[in-house]
Amino acid sequence: MALPRALHFDLSAPESAFVEAVILVGPLLAMALQWTMAGSLVFGLYHHFVAMGRDHVGAQGAGMWGGTFVITECSDRRRTR
Repeated sequence: MALPRALHFDLSAPESAFVEAVILVGPLLAMALQWTMAGSLVFGLYHHFVAMGRDHVGAQGAGMWGGTFVITECSDRRRTR
């Protein structure tokens, strides 16, 4: 990596490998995690609010757990805006 050498930092080989890994791999890993989180959000919104199925908020029974599911899912949706 050119920057530490240009600034005359004397790094050993393991230190240079660590710096390069953090600068090069770290942002790529963060980008991949953000795409994964965005995909999870879209998947959850679709299956809880659009597609009719067992996980749809309108398909929950009128018991304690059905009400809990609807309340927590709707509050999670408001937090993601």
